[in-house]
Amino acid sequence: MKSSQLILIVGLTVIAGLIAATHLDAQPGARAGGGPVAVCNVVEILNNCQKAKDLTAELNKERGRIESEANKRTEAIDNLNKELKLLTVGSEEFEQRFAESQRLVINREAWLKFEQSKAMRRHQKLTREMYVEVQKAIGIVAKSRGFKVVLHQHRGKLRAASTTDMRAEISQRQVVYSDDSVDITASVLSSLNASYRAKP
Repeated sequence: MKSSQLILIVGLTVIAGLIAATHLDAQPGARAGGGPVAVCNVVEILNNCQKAKDLTAELNKERGRIESEANKRTEAIDNLNKELKLLTVGSEEFEQRFAESQRLVINREAWLKFEQSKAMRRHQKLTREMYVEVQKAIGIVAKSRGFKVVLHQHRGKLRAASTTDMRAEISQRQVVYSDDSVDITASVLSSLNASYRAKP
């Protein structure tokens, strides 16, 4: 090969490389880690953002109140049943106390179901609202870093005990690998916490 041809080939290769590099720099997300797709662990954010922690504490307090009231009602029923053992079965007083015991049992069960259902509905409502907030925060962070798509990525070890469950868990993990530079989880979490702390 003549030296002039070798120089021409090398020159064209360098030019092609420069064009490719310029094209990559112009792509959205290139500055953020090399492409328009980012990843984010939504579950981690929902578990660790301060607002979610405060809401969980509120819900746990409400569960504690329900449990305490349920225990009081159970204790009243138990005390009445102890009194029943001292009465003559079939007597008028026995029948009255027995009817009262049955009424308390039915009321306790109905009240408990209602309170638990109400707490569950509130938890679902707050979780739904939190997810919408997280989605908005992900969108803001993604746009600021030039990403057009954000995929959910669950990091960590497999937790399933059986092979079948493990395969199912693996199939739910849509992202097999991503570079740390495209993981925006920490940025989203930081943004959410800053906004939450700033509210009066």
